[in-house]
Amino acid sequence: MGAVEYEAAAAGSGAGAGGANRVEPSAADARDAERALEWVLLAQFQCDPAEGLLPAAEPPPGGGRRGVLTWLIRREDLALGHFAEAALLRQF
Repeated sequence: MGAVEYEAAAAGSGAGAGGANRVEPSAADARDAERALEWVLLAQFQCDPAEGLLPAAEPPPGGGRRGVLTWLIRREDLALGHFAEAALLRQF
C-alpha cells in the first residue's frame, strides 16, 4: 500500500485530495491505515497536459508538466460495479 491509497481515503471521506486532512503513510494511525486498505488501484496513466487528456476548461496542473492520473476505487464499490465512486488523483 502506498501514499495514493491514503490520499484516496482522505478524498473519499470528504477531505479532498491533498486537503488539510491528508495523512502521510509514515504518520498514519490504525484507523487511517484501515481506511486506506479499502482502496485498490483501478487505472493509472502517464499524462502530458499538452496532449489534451484533460478537459480544455481546466488549466494544466503542475504548470503543464507531465504527471500521472491515478484512479482508485473501494473494494466494495468495485465488487458492486459502482465505478462512479472511483477517486481520481492527479500527481504532477
